[in-house]
Parts: sequence; structure tokens; C-alpha cells
Amino acid sequence: MKSDRKYRIMFYTHDGAGLGHLTRISRIAAALSTHNNIECMVVSGFREMSFIVNKDLLVCKLPSRDSMIEERANYWNQHAFIDIDIPEVYKWRKADMEMLFSLYKPNAFFIDYYVTGKREELLDIIKKHYRTTYFYYINRGIIGCEWSIKTQVLTKNNCMVLEKYFKRIFLTNDESVFDFTSVYDLSDEIKSKCINVGYVSNKISDDEKNKTRYLRKIDNKVWIVCTAGGGKLGETFIEDMIKIASVFPEAEFDIVSGPRNSIELPIQDSSNCKYHKCINNLPSFIAAADICITTGGYNTITEALSNETYIMIKPSQLEKEDEQFFHASLLSRKLGSDLLIKDENDLKHKIREFIKRRSAPDYSKLNMRGLQTIKRTVLKDLNDVL
Repeated sequence: MKSDRKYRIMFYTHDGAGLGHLTRISRIAAALSTHNNIECMVVSGFREMSFIVNKDLLVCKLPSRDSMIEERANYWNQHAFIDIDIPEVYKWRKADMEMLFSLYKPNAFFIDYYVTGKREELLDIIKKHYRTTYFYYINRGIIGCEWSIKTQVLTKNNCMVLEKYFKRIFLTNDESVFDFTSVYDLSDEIKSKCINVGYVSNKISDDEKNKTRYLRKIDNKVWIVCTAGGGKLGETFIEDMIKIASVFPEAEFDIVSGPRNSIELPIQDSSNCKYHKCINNLPSFIAAADICITTGGYNTITEALSNETYIMIKPSQLEKEDEQFFHASLLSRKLGSDLLIKDENDLKHKIREFIKRRSAPDYSKLNMRGLQTIKRTVLKDLNDVL
């Protein structure tokens, strides 16, 4: 890349129910920003940007939909800060994005999950600037239920936009676990833009793992971290984990409800269990733990896989075609190990077996090179043409 040129990359994700989309694009932005000639801006309405996005990245916080739409605010026992109709909320978001784009003038723009934004707030930007800005689409590669595929992602209009305006489509899963391009009905033009890059993972150093265990005073005990990810819909999961902790006094538990969870955690920790609404260094906890029990969000799974933590999955999405359940089933098949928790007795059995044997499945056969592949591809694109 030319040493006298700075390249700007903007990353955008809608502020939705969970934090997975924000976490994934933040990791990609952090990886790209380590190059001397790249600067990155992460844009979203998530309140949690302050502790999820790498501190070295430029952040632009948009008004949150949770603060502008009464129905969404009510979930958190709050009221919207402004009384406007929902179409006006997205008109506001569209105006914000168009202003930001015109000021920042990115050479590349990453869009996560919703091809043109939640309510097409990015469509005019894409159409107007695709000749001078590379548009990259990020998808976790495993969408889940057919309704989501047909109404949110692979709509007729979205497919047209992907064909005409996007440079590449990055599928951030292992192709041998699930092959997006062969399962879904895609045009040859879309298929030609798809790259199965592997999981976007967060590898923690052994020194950081040892430090985390030392500070948590784990010693040689089995350490079990239970997390509901972002937290929405995870209330039952957290209640179940609190009960499970009492069954295994010989193990240490950390139960993390997530910032978007409405459950009231116990005021005091129990003898073998600590309770948290959220932890800023949760990836280090997951990496250093012996077992991670999770609802099955993408980022928690990849954090466990890339750090060889035994993962057990109890989806908060209960339908077999939903992404959490579907992904866990596919991984179980690939690894030859049942990662799904069927019921309370099954979970107890899995924990007891681990305590007895202290062994986790072999994750080495999975492609965890998503960050490296995306970075290499984008740098080549920018260097070749722009």
C-alpha cells in the first residue's frame, strides 16, 4: 500500500436485540486499523459501543432506536426520549448516515447483516457512491430460520443491490460447517462475490488467560463462565444457571446476564458463584475458563472455539431452525461432540463428565482465520485500485 495515502473505512450495524453484530464488526475494524495507512470509524446506535469497540477506533454513536421507539424503550422499563412516528426515526437515521458519509468520505464501507440497513437507510448512499467507495457486506454465514432469510437478508431487492453495488460478500463461518453459497438460491453474480473467510475469532494469549485466572483466584478449580451474550431473551437461561451453580460447589461460577437482560441478579454472590450484569473483559473470562455455558451467540461461540474452552450451548431461541440452535447443531455434527444442552439433567451430566476427565472437544479442524482473510483481501483491494 502506498505509504503517503491514508485510507478510511466506515463500519455500520443496526442497533438490534443482541450485541453480536457490533462485536463482529468491531473486531474486523480493530484488525484493519493495525495497518499504518488505515483508519476506521464504527457507527451504530448501540449504547454499549463505549466498552465493546476498541478504544483506539473512531466511534460515532447514533441516537439509539431503543431511545426513540416507545415499544423498544418499554422493554427496558423506559420511555422514548422523543415522541415521533417510527418512519420519522428511520428518516432521522438516514439523514445522520448521509451526513457522516459526506464528512468522512470513506474509501470502503462495511455493512453487517441488513444489506441496506434496517429500513433501507443506507440505500441512497450505496447507489450514489458505489463507484468511488468499496461496499463490503458482512454476514455470519448461518442466518437461521427461513423467515429471516426471505424477509431480512436475501430479499429480491437486497439480492439486486448485492449484485450491482457491492465489491465483496464476506461469510464469517467455516464453509465445512455450513456452505452459504450452495444452500441458498443465489445468482452467479452474488456467488462470485462471496468469500467464506472462516470465523471471526478473538484469540487470547496464554499470559492473559493465566493472569485472568490468577486475578479471579481460580487456582486448580474448574471454572465455569455462564453468559447470555447481549442478554435479551436470556432471562430463563440465567435463572437456570443460578440453580446449576448450587449443584456443583466444587467448581467456580461466573454468571453474566448481559447488559440487555431485564433479570434482577442476586444482590450477594454465593460461596462459589459471582454474578455480573456485564464484564468489560468477558472474552478473557471465556478464554480462561474451563467451560463456557452460553445461549449460543456467534461471538461467544467463536471466543470459546478459538481459545479451546469447552462450550455448552442452551439456546434462548428455541426453534430448531433458529440461528442459535441451528449453528450449535451444525457444530456438534462437525466436531463429533454434542454441544447442545437438552435439559437440566443433560447439563449436569456434561459438567460431571468434564470434571472427571478435564477434556474438551478438538476444535483445531475449524477455520478460525476470518480476521486475517478479511484484512488481507481488503488491503489488496485498496492497494490495487483506489
